[in-house]
Amino acid sequence: MRKCGFLLSALFFLFIGFSCGGSSVSGDDDSAPPEDDGGIGGADDDTSDPGLPATKVDYTEALTLDTVQGSADHYDYDSDNYSVTTETLHGTEVIVAIHDSNLSESSLVKGRLRAITADTFSQNMIDCWHAAWHIFGGYRYDKFAVKVRSTSESASDFSLSEAGISVGSDGFEDDLEFNCHEMLHPWIGKLIAYESDGSENLFQEETWIGEGAVVYYSFRNIGQATSEADFRSGMDERRTDYEEIIGTELDLSIGELADLIGDDTSHEAVGILYARGALIAYLLDKQLVAAGFSLDDLMADLYENFGLTDTKYTQADVEASLIGITGSSYEDFFNTYLDANGEIDINGDFELFPRE
Repeated sequence: MRKCGFLLSALFFLFIGFSCGGSSVSGDDDSAPPEDDGGIGGADDDTSDPGLPATKVDYTEALTLDTVQGSADHYDYDSDNYSVTTETLHGTEVIVAIHDSNLSESSLVKGRLRAITADTFSQNMIDCWHAAWHIFGGYRYDKFAVKVRSTSESASDFSLSEAGISVGSDGFEDDLEFNCHEMLHPWIGKLIAYESDGSENLFQEETWIGEGAVVYYSFRNIGQATSEADFRSGMDERRTDYEEIIGTELDLSIGELADLIGDDTSHEAVGILYARGALIAYLLDKQLVAAGFSLDDLMADLYENFGLTDTKYTQADVEASLIGITGSSYEDFFNTYLDANGEIDINGDFELFPRE
């Protein structure tokens, strides 16, 4: 991610992601979405399977929770002024509503005509939600909405709840990265929330999941929705951001970075914390896949046993979950990369690991 993305993202507080990235489809051989007959959207993907919970909760309950950020106006739209696309997946109606002012040929953002159609944007959002569902094996509510507000409203205005997101016109232009990132937070950060460590810091050790894994998964989901090249490009930028600070005063562990940042959302270390967390998540996923598991198994376990029971988790819970899933301890892994600032050495191309 560009450095400005890290700084702008911090302005959206604790569980908000990157805002000026945008994903560009490559012309490489891997520029098409991965084909997988048994995975997401494949022949064996039973989209009538609701996952957990089998009976969905009315989405309006999510709009009244104290975890809502912003106005939670995701469902305040009408068909006369919005282009609305819906698709029912795994028992949830996924809705994308785009204000018509974003679709006008004369609508300019940053001095140029919009380069994305409503159909493309809507399908990308639905595909990113679908990919997220497969990470956790379920979604709590009967609806999820993505709303793009009128161009007459603040272009960068943002709102997030467990039942959807609302973005300004900036979110429609080319911000696939930002939107896919935020679409994960109804699961990670809202439902699956970590126990506060008692500090007044914006971040803490568990942020490697709360933001780092979200960054990694946002690129994974983009890779599912668009192309493997986009996944690799996004993760390559994270790697570059991290490698640039190796051996400097910002070459710190997640906890040390959190202490350095404190409550300063504009601190330059915010982007490094996100990048390091994303690389930790990728490296753990790689090790788990090699052992016959995946990071998805951990996320699904946290979703079922903490998210759906409204129980906050700690890093100790994460490590206990991994032992339960794999039968092995990952204490050494976390001692090296999380508790300390062990160098994260990832050579070669990032792999978009297959999912069943």
